[in-house]
Amino acid sequence: MVEDCRQQLQDSLGIPGKSALLVSAKDGTGVSELFEAIVTLVPPPKGSASEPLKCLIFDSFYDTYRGVIPHIRIFFRQSQARAIKS
Repeated sequence: MVEDCRQQLQDSLGIPGKSALLVSAKDGTGVSELFEAIVTLVPPPKGSASEPLKCLIFDSFYDTYRGVIPHIRIFFRQSQARAIKS
């Protein structure tokens, strides 16, 4: 089954199947490796920290358990996660 999924990734996305990480959010397998790969492989947005944040919300959907999930692309500046006070 794993090899079938790797082949499907290779066919549909054009990435080498062997480079795909084995991750299961359900049981937590490979999650820390996934986060490490994101930090290592995805470059941070360019720009100065003094510039205002510039981003684009290009899609969103509603999840019954999590609420609205937006898809966001950050163009300039880095953002920091923080709790929203209500």
